[in-house]
Amino acid sequence: MARKRNIVADLDDKSIRKEQRDQTAQLIEMNEKNKDLNLTPPNYLDEFAQQLYSVLAQYLVENKYVNQSDESTLVAFCLNVSMLKQASESIKQVGVVYVDSNGNIKRNPSASIVNDVSSKIQSLGGSLGFNPSSRVSLQSLVVDTDKPSAEDILSSFGGGSDE
Repeated sequence: MARKRNIVADLDDKSIRKEQRDQTAQLIEMNEKNKDLNLTPPNYLDEFAQQLYSVLAQYLVENKYVNQSDESTLVAFCLNVSMLKQASESIKQVGVVYVDSNGNIKRNPSASIVNDVSSKIQSLGGSLGFNPSSRVSLQSLVVDTDKPSAEDILSSFGGGSDE
């Protein structure tokens, strides 16, 4: 089976295999022929998903690894992260199980949502380079003082740095 191709962060870094540097250069060259990813999030996304989209789109465009054809993947990623946030908030408020009006113990439907969207987030994130094997391409997100950082967005639903 062929080895998975990794995107590299620095094309001039001689410690990275030439094959990987060449493949990344080819990807960048190919993407330059296509329209850039739209930096403006779609209006139908909720506020959280729009903020996440804006941060990630800016980063991805600056690194030239994606183009307009990847917009639907980024939108789906942001939608799923937003659903994860909402479901997590429900679980925090109600719990994983609850007692209904008849005294029966029921599973919170949000637990299923967390399970479903978690696997989708992994898959979509992998397509955008947000997994351990391609994390080398994601050194840091662009910091804009007018917009929340990725860490700020992630911490709003329990992710980000541990304090």
